[in-house]
Formats: sequence, C-alpha cells, structure tokens
Amino acid sequence: MPIQNASLNPTGGLPQVEINVGFAHFAKYEFWLYDATGSNPVKFAEGDNSDTILDIFSIGNPPIPINDLANRTLFWRAAIVSPVDIPEQNYAVTIRVSQDSLVVGTDSKTGPIESPPPFGFIRLEVA
Repeated sequence: MPIQNASLNPTGGLPQVEINVGFAHFAKYEFWLYDATGSNPVKFAEGDNSDTILDIFSIGNPPIPINDLANRTLFWRAAIVSPVDIPEQNYAVTIRVSQDSLVVGTDSKTGPIESPPPFGFIRLEVA
C-alpha cells in the first residue's frame, strides 16, 4: 500500500485532519500519530459522524508544532456501517490534511461495505 504525503509549510498555521464518509453511512474513526522512526503511536482523535459537526481535528494532542511533525506518519482507520440494510453497498471515505485552509494531502478509500474496515497512512513532510 503506497503511503500518501502531505507537504506542510514550516511558517504556516497548525495543520488539521478531516474525515468525510460518503453515501450517508455511519462511521466510528480514530487518528494516530507515529514518530519519525515509525514507532510510538499516540491516538490524538476519535469520534463518529453521527452529528452535524464537521469532523476536523488539529494534528496531535495537544497540537504539535509544525517543525516537530517532520517525517511523522498519520494513521487513520474507520469502521463503517450503512443505516439501511441493502446488500452489496459500497463505502467511500476521504481523509484530508489541510493547513491555512489549503488541502496539502489526501487519502481516499472505497470498497464493499462488507470488507474489513478501511485504514490508511499519510506521511507528513515539512518543506
């Protein structure tokens, strides 16, 4: 699985991560941040999309200074279910990393809702 990249501006504002789940499906999700060696994961956000509040979080808990995000890896996963019982439904989930209202990295997954829960990685670069 290729790892997507997000290029952060070292003089920009604090980056954020957002999850969007398509087809009006319900999702429980979590975000983790690994250090630059790919070790020591720390969960910094979790939740669900059952309300009308956008699912956007600062990266890190507390938010981590931009230069300290260099070469770290953001990991996400989501358990997705449909509110209706129709066979052979698909899911769509998109993760966006943004900084100063600009999208600087994305990771998207689609597939049958009966598949294992989707997950992905985004490597954070500071340049």
